[in-house]
Amino acid sequence: MVAAWLEDQGGVDNLFVKRWTGQRWTSLGASLNIDPRLLAERPNLALDARGYPLLAWVEGTDAGRHVYAKRWTGTGWTLLGGGPLNLKTGDDARSASVTVDAEGRAVVAWCERSGKMYSVQVKRFAP
Repeated sequence: MVAAWLEDQGGVDNLFVKRWTGQRWTSLGASLNIDPRLLAERPNLALDARGYPLLAWVEGTDAGRHVYAKRWTGTGWTLLGGGPLNLKTGDDARSASVTVDAEGRAVVAWCERSGKMYSVQVKRFAP
């Protein structure tokens, strides 16, 4: 069992993950935020075939949010895509979601504003 939650850290929500070992909860690293000064919002959690968690979330301010995704490797977190997944870094992102497809690939979807409209974006990552 794995749980992800947001925790207030000096007025800013930071994202954390723990795994139940059968006897106790153990932390899977520190805060997942890319910038701990920026608000993380609406984390979405999935487990891969090995039971390793994948997380997707948005992070930023009302002026603009970026979508991020990380995968647990068994010893630490890997940032999927190497940075924000937004198509344009200046555009606002919302409602990040993650799942694992039949081939074991992480699939991240989100809404991204371009101009005055939001559209759905999807990226797939190798297992």
